[in-house]
Amino acid sequence: MADIDNEERQGDLEDLRIAERRMADIKSGASVAVPLEEVAMRLDVKTERFRDVWEAIEADPVIADDWRARSQLVIAIVESVRANGDSLVASAKRLGISPETLAELLHGDISLLPRDELERIALASNETGS
Repeated sequence: MADIDNEERQGDLEDLRIAERRMADIKSGASVAVPLEEVAMRLDVKTERFRDVWEAIEADPVIADDWRARSQLVIAIVESVRANGDSLVASAKRLGISPETLAELLHGDISLLPRDELERIALASNETGS
């Protein structure tokens, strides 16, 4: 296991060295950066633009909308809790959830709870200022 980690680190370092050399070449004028759109056109790769990450990773628009809503709810909860400045335990108690659940939400876990529970917590966080 340690050998694999070491090999992976060595590969990462080599990738970094290559990127640094490439950047130096671009800065010195020895090479030019090619925009991604131009590379895609040269290779005849079809590119697609998406409204957001949820549309890009989920083909079903109903499911993408659910993920988008969950994300927005968790962001609102996180912003409210951080703005309040209370401890994790105090904020969790005020919101009616465990500190462990709140910690997961603060780390961005949007799939942890059912959407209606996220909506309840978001409402509670706005009502209590946490």
